[in-house]
Amino acid sequence: MLKNKSKNKPDPWARLFFALAALSLGFWLIRCAWPEPKLRVTFLDVGQGDSAVLETSDGAVALVDAGPAGENEADWNAGRRIVVPYLRRRGIQSIDLVFLTHPHADHVGGMSAVLNAFPTRMVVDVGIPHPSAQYKAFLKAAKLRKASFVTARRGQMFNLGRHTTIRVLNPPEKLFHGTRDDINNNSLVLLVECDQIRILLTGDIEAQAEAALSNLVPQIDLLKVPHHGSRFGSTVAFLSHCRPRVAVVSVGRNLFGHPAPEALGRLASFGARVFRTDKHGAVTAETNGRRIAVRTMIKPKAIHPRPS
Repeated sequence: MLKNKSKNKPDPWARLFFALAALSLGFWLIRCAWPEPKLRVTFLDVGQGDSAVLETSDGAVALVDAGPAGENEADWNAGRRIVVPYLRRRGIQSIDLVFLTHPHADHVGGMSAVLNAFPTRMVVDVGIPHPSAQYKAFLKAAKLRKASFVTARRGQMFNLGRHTTIRVLNPPEKLFHGTRDDINNNSLVLLVECDQIRILLTGDIEAQAEAALSNLVPQIDLLKVPHHGSRFGSTVAFLSHCRPRVAVVSVGRNLFGHPAPEALGRLASFGARVFRTDKHGAVTAETNGRRIAVRTMIKPKAIHPRPS
């Protein structure tokens, strides 16, 4: 008599059910180990300049600088070519806070293009007059946008969503005068805090401003390296206070020698893992408030737990 072998075959629907159940369990375990990020910071590849976009899980958005642009409308413009397209790809429709660290063209150049493209609630500037066409275009765009305009000084604090605060550490009430570069040293320095994670955005400050900040800067997790890695910044004294685990150099082809080998060497001596926009493209850091993960265009994700 022939045996009925069909009874011994596993039910394909049962196999599918168990496979989906295992997959769901796997996703659940991953989410438990790495909850949804509360803050995402992207350092855009704008060439020789700075631009960073901060996005929170509850939909708040801040922009810090907007990269370089020439003086004429037909010139290359990082705001128009890089920042605005990125914001649109992210589905961003308005900006809560726009910070201009200082009025040099490689930071302010793309600002007018961004302000013209997106409704903006508040603009924060250090308030140092500058004759450049790019800075004048920024002021005009901010006025036309009818955004609240704030002159930044040490001690101010801004909320970005429910979980993130942005504290102004520089410039001081009495601006720097007589330094190697007063505009650079009066750059806006922002301490971004999301629960236990601290990120320091430093504009183009140099040694003089770093020295004045030493007692104000806590140990941090991620440092936007001052002045594109200039040899005049990232001093040993400054790094010994903030001791970053991750450092991001926003830089492109330039004639200034940025980033300087000595600055990179000092960062390495403190154990910072260095990412560069000229080598890695845009650099994105995400945090759930306890850990920080860094992704680049060409490198896999690297997770850096906060030191105990």
